[in-house]
Amino acid sequence: MRRPVRPSFSAVAVSAAAVLTVGCYTYTPISSSAVPANQKTRVNLTEEGSFAVARFIGPYGNSLDGRITQTDDSGFVMAVSQVTRRTGVEESWRGEPVRVPRSAVASVSMPKLSRTRSALVAGGVIAVALGLATTLGGGSILGRNGGSTGSGQK
Repeated sequence: MRRPVRPSFSAVAVSAAAVLTVGCYTYTPISSSAVPANQKTRVNLTEEGSFAVARFIGPYGNSLDGRITQTDDSGFVMAVSQVTRRTGVEESWRGEPVRVPRSAVASVSMPKLSRTRSALVAGGVIAVALGLATTLGGGSILGRNGGSTGSGQK
């Protein structure tokens, strides 16, 4: 007869720790004149800007995510990691360089860790993990002997 698989306390703890390292991010607007070099950045395009960069990114571009690699008075070059279309479709890119004129930019923002959202998500995941561990583990995430490995139990 097979014994039911019981998740260990350490497995639950590792799962919870993994969630805590991810975090939830929101994008915070910054001045387009203070575009940071080599930082994760989102550039929202104007409607005219979408047309101006269409030859590089394709039609209906709404925003570009990536890292600014070069800047000058007329614009910047961005290593693009994602293009979001006006339809909401997100496309992954591999860091291809795209020249973005400053006149094409509606706004620039940077990701910022949202501690509140991250804590809520982590708390929810930990609660679900503990609930599953308790349910699947027969009532205790530490096992029947409070975590000890007593001999003679079958």
